[in-house]
Amino acid sequence: MATFPQPNPLPQPIPAAVPSETEAPSMAAASDPLLHPRIGFFQQHWVQTALPFATSVILHLSIILVVVVFFKVAPSVFKAVREQIIIPDAAMVSDAPVGGIQNPGLGSDPNRAARQDKLDAADTSGLNDKKTQSLSQSLMGGAPADGAAETVISLGVHAGLHSDGGVGAAMGAGNGSDSNESAVSPFGFPLGGGGLGPKSPFMGISGNARTIAYVCDASGSMLTKMLQLKDQLRQSVAKLQPVQSFSVVFFADPDVRPAAFSQSLVMANPDNKLKFEKYLADIRAAGSTDPVPGLELAFKMHPQLIYLLTDGDFDDNKAVLDKINQLQAQANPKVKINSIVFTDPNRADKGIVELFKKISADSGGVMKIRSPNEFD
Repeated sequence: MATFPQPNPLPQPIPAAVPSETEAPSMAAASDPLLHPRIGFFQQHWVQTALPFATSVILHLSIILVVVVFFKVAPSVFKAVREQIIIPDAAMVSDAPVGGIQNPGLGSDPNRAARQDKLDAADTSGLNDKKTQSLSQSLMGGAPADGAAETVISLGVHAGLHSDGGVGAAMGAGNGSDSNESAVSPFGFPLGGGGLGPKSPFMGISGNARTIAYVCDASGSMLTKMLQLKDQLRQSVAKLQPVQSFSVVFFADPDVRPAAFSQSLVMANPDNKLKFEKYLADIRAAGSTDPVPGLELAFKMHPQLIYLLTDGDFDDNKAVLDKINQLQAQANPKVKINSIVFTDPNRADKGIVELFKKISADSGGVMKIRSPNEFD
């Protein structure tokens, strides 16, 4: 039998390897983009390690820089507004209004009305281009001019007061003077100002200050004088301006806390003045006399002016003077003290007079002896 040769078999493709059951899940996971997303910059390990530290350093440096800039710039931005310091001035007054010239005109001329460059004269126009010397010198504290009359108040149109009490006609029309140079008074015009500041008259002594403390004796020796003292305190406080502040301290026994209208200065407004009126009604005189506790309390209030009043000698004048010197050394600026010996001048104790003269002289104040009979 004949045999035929067998044809060569055709080449077959190599079948792909079939992964085993254990290798199949791992290979699928490696090729899945949801299970192994691409890592960004901020997800890098070294970035997450260094970034918190760098952020903390920058934040703290920024805070330090802001604090340094604030403390260097803040003083120039938030400038403290300081109250104008008025140096108290003491002057004696007797049945006359206190205060400076109420209406200085241009150039601080006391003869001119406020905001006025003309002079008041006793004619139909009421203005004069020249001032009378006697009025200027009288108001400014100087002596009157030679031959000038002492009286400078004009009655009105073409009339003036003579020093001998008569009324004379003016020699010229509109020049505001007669043979004795009369002129209108500069007081009482509106829009006034000037002077040395608000006054605080008390028992004939006056000093311009915004802050005042009254330190008064309320010991047993003041029993018969307390009525006059209260009345003078009422009048003095009533004349204070609303821009001023005050308090009143009464001293007596050294072991007793001094009675005070307030422990600090209060504004001199109508409400506080009314409260002070009611407060005075409960004050009684009793005990011994020691001003040191009252002075210590008054100095703590930081007044510009203190009125110190007593009617007799203290137990230890040297101790009082030493305490005042100590308090003045701590005060800035020094407190002016106007002292009053409230007794009959013929019966005033020599020790207290000398002590008060010393206290007032050292502080730039004045000392006065006033009799209670003057205020009956």
